[in-house]
Amino acid sequence: MSIVTWTATGTVGGVYSTAIAAATTTKAHSTSLLSGAGDPTKYNPENPLILVVIQLFIIIAFSRILHLGLAKLRQPRVLSEILAGILLGPTAMGRIPGFSHHIFPTESLPFLNLLATMGLVLFLFVIGLEVDFGLFRSNLRPSLAVSFAGMAVPFGLGCALSVGLYNEFIDKDIKFTNFMVFIATASSITAFPVLARILTELNLMHDSVGVIVLASGVANDVIGWILLALSVALSAASQGQVVVYILLCAVGWTLVLWFIFRPIFDWLGKVTGSYDGKGPTQSYVCAVLVLVLVSAWVMEEIGISSIFGGFVVGLILPGGLAAEITEKIEDLVLAIFIPLYFATSGLKTNLGLLNSGTIWAWVICIMVVAFCGKFFGCAIAAKSCGFSIRESGAVGSLMAAKGLIELVVLNIGLQAGIINTTVFSCYVLEALVLTFAATPLTLAFYPPHLRRSLEHVPDVTILTARPSRDEQPDVRSRFTIVLERFENLGPLFVFSRLVATPPSFSPASTATSLDGTLALEDQVASVERKMPQRQDPVAFDTLRLVELTDRTSAVMNASTESNTEENLRKDPLSTLYATFASLNGIQISSRSFSVVGQSSFADTVISKAESTDSDFVLVPWRLHTPGEESVVASYIPNPFEALFGKPSNEGHSSSYTSFLRDLYASSPCDVGVFLDRGSPPPLDALPGFHHLFLPFHGGSDDRACLELVTQLAKGNRGISVTVLVLTRAPEPTDEDKEADGEVMSKTESQAASTTKLKSIGGEDPATAIQFTLQGGAPLSPRGAGETIYPTQHDGIESDTADSLALEQARARAPPTITFLAISTVSPLRTSLLRALAIEKASQARFTWVVGRGRRDAASHRAEGLEILKQAERERKLGVCASAEVRRCLGEAGTAALISGVGSNLLVVQSRATGGRRGRGV
Repeated sequence: MSIVTWTATGTVGGVYSTAIAAATTTKAHSTSLLSGAGDPTKYNPENPLILVVIQLFIIIAFSRILHLGLAKLRQPRVLSEILAGILLGPTAMGRIPGFSHHIFPTESLPFLNLLATMGLVLFLFVIGLEVDFGLFRSNLRPSLAVSFAGMAVPFGLGCALSVGLYNEFIDKDIKFTNFMVFIATASSITAFPVLARILTELNLMHDSVGVIVLASGVANDVIGWILLALSVALSAASQGQVVVYILLCAVGWTLVLWFIFRPIFDWLGKVTGSYDGKGPTQSYVCAVLVLVLVSAWVMEEIGISSIFGGFVVGLILPGGLAAEITEKIEDLVLAIFIPLYFATSGLKTNLGLLNSGTIWAWVICIMVVAFCGKFFGCAIAAKSCGFSIRESGAVGSLMAAKGLIELVVLNIGLQAGIINTTVFSCYVLEALVLTFAATPLTLAFYPPHLRRSLEHVPDVTILTARPSRDEQPDVRSRFTIVLERFENLGPLFVFSRLVATPPSFSPASTATSLDGTLALEDQVASVERKMPQRQDPVAFDTLRLVELTDRTSAVMNASTESNTEENLRKDPLSTLYATFASLNGIQISSRSFSVVGQSSFADTVISKAESTDSDFVLVPWRLHTPGEESVVASYIPNPFEALFGKPSNEGHSSSYTSFLRDLYASSPCDVGVFLDRGSPPPLDALPGFHHLFLPFHGGSDDRACLELVTQLAKGNRGISVTVLVLTRAPEPTDEDKEADGEVMSKTESQAASTTKLKSIGGEDPATAIQFTLQGGAPLSPRGAGETIYPTQHDGIESDTADSLALEQARARAPPTITFLAISTVSPLRTSLLRALAIEKASQARFTWVVGRGRRDAASHRAEGLEILKQAERERKLGVCASAEVRRCLGEAGTAALISGVGSNLLVVQSRATGGRRGRGV
């Protein structure tokens, strides 16, 4: 900096002189590595972003890597984030020379603390949104008892424990009452967000234990924050009356939010259209976030922590938009800010200070007091409310979980100087251990097979009597329809039109009175007689499945699942299908709404089918067409596909096929998977007409298909059916010669079936893909030995049952069903050729109906391999490149899908072959 002297002469000859500091022009500091900026981790106060980005990357990556292992132990993500923060601090990584100095220098911590505090304010706002007082009111007596006992007992034990900790570790300049309140609050508080995620992981959200724990956690959470506000007020006040003033101001601001800002935001939501079903608008969300920041500032200025301001705004926000607002901000908060807060807490935690037997004795004492107070207090209260011993033990184990909220209390106490680093480290370790122990203890007390779930299924109202299974065993009158994704509505509409029986009118003559009019009773009776009457009533039971993820918004939706009618009313997919059913005269007997994890989809569907006594479960599946792929992505090669292979992500993921196979394995009734290629029917197809093509190879699944198509053809005049009865011949027949143009010997056919398949990517045998449909070398570890081949005795019984089923079907078949019997050496290929010829000749929408055939049907493995080989050469495998998909479809279904013939494919598994095998069928 240089000094410049400026001199001026006035009008009266006076000289004025002053010195001006002139800033010298310096070259801007270069931060580019290319210009030799040096160490990028060096802290630069003029540009701290570079180091902050490095810190964020290390924190997030480390916590995510830890969660990969802890997730296998069914631990919540918060545990890996706490552990990552501890390991990055002086306990572990900080002992590496130069690590803390370069990555987490002391000068950079204020920036991290600022971001962490901002994220914590938003996270506490989300926690406030999670609080559902309706859940607490609906379970008032048990939740009140459990929450009160879960607070009072550990709070009292914490007060007693604080005496010894104060005498052992705390400077006597600190007031004992302040220290006691902090320790008692930390011992008694339950981490409500952690609790909700543990319940989600253990599938307890809809269990009696989970509902009571969640309701008790609501009250415990609110009381805990009140105690935290009291603790902060005590630490901030120099005199006793100041504490009263701080608390009164906090209560006054809360009342202002409730009576002034709550009506304002209710009006704003109506004005902006946030209540119209489309979710909160950007203006509404912006106003909410501004109020959160203002409330945080007010609470900080009053003397309460700023994070309490965000929590209060979450409590008072009106309109039922909690889940929608959470969806807007939760990813940024949970993915970036919360791991950052745990890291800043971990940097203050030094487990190396626990270096003596006395300190470790106090650590164990802290864990025992915190756990026993929560466990026995909550368990005894639950037992007194009528819960069993196992259920009470699960309630106590869950309520003992700690997490973020306790760390918030401890951090505030550490910043205020009420506790020191040693006590802080002891309680951080206690929170880590108790949170880790919650899941295994809950599973030990309350394993899945002992649980009693709370089903929220509306009462089923049957408008017409259903036929008895004993009287009509081949009639399927109750169908469970699974609604999961919008893209699956197309196949659902098609199947519903196929199954629904059009109403028929029965003429009725009515006598009139002398004046030509009818009495009121006679008019009503006349109208009732003229209403459409169903000859064979078909009823649908819909199940809306919503995947429960680890997102906070998903957990909030799951906690409100008990209001089934309200959820169905708000759900556009359920509303759209209900409207379609109403317009097409389809009877819906019951509607259910369930928010569960993907792994529980099959159990939920099975439970629904059993509760409604369904005859058939339908799962739709729309396949993505090649045109839906990006043009650029289809032409630019991906180098990772050459290294690891091209994933088959068409349609649904592998988790969806796993759901289907679990459903196959345990379903008590027939299961149908209705696939839609996503391609429109031919332009010359007559609207409302469908042609069903059933290649009958034999077995229980094909017999179920035969009964189904017969029922559909009898109930709907717009449906025509071709049943192609295929018999395997020992030598090529005239049918084969006509198809091949030459004689193919049996030896040549068998030799061709054993040809190794080349991989899609090249000729290297090391990377070759060997397709398997049944048995043989599996493509994935789950596939070994899944097909059960029939013995000779089983084969004779199956052939007899097939012949009987065909005779009965021919006897009662309507004229719209055509039976063709063909003997061929290659049944799959023959069925494909016949289907192609029928589709070209027909003016109706063509639909395959095939049996899955993986238990008592004849094997077509050799021929199926040939079809796969040819499709691989022509690059037409599509979704069938996945072994999981091929197992779901079976051999006939896979061949039909590869052929490209028809718009739809229905794969059926009979109740006779389901529900007998273990998982992974």
